[in-house]
Amino acid sequence: KMRLYFDDPELTPFSPSNDSEKGVYRALEAFKDRVEYLDSWNNDEIVATIRAILKEMKPDRKGFYMTLRYILTSAEEGPELVDVIFLLGRNKTLNRLQRALRMA
Repeated sequence: KMRLYFDDPELTPFSPSNDSEKGVYRALEAFKDRVEYLDSWNNDEIVATIRAILKEMKPDRKGFYMTLRYILTSAEEGPELVDVIFLLGRNKTLNRLQRALRMA
């Protein structure tokens, strides 16, 4: 289970094919952009960023969380997502998001 923090996940291309998936994709891009410039790297800031994106952009929540988890861990379930993001760190989180979004 600790491998998810050290090994980059194996991903299949994420290609949004309907409006709901396109909304999730746009929200993930926004999350990537905001994560890059967070003032502090802590759970509260990460949660606040996710909540703001969900409130502003209104993507499918389940789709957003599931896709973000898959991008970061290549798993459908696991530790609390905000903890995963925090422990991965800003750079690894950004790298995994950028790599996955480029595949789309």
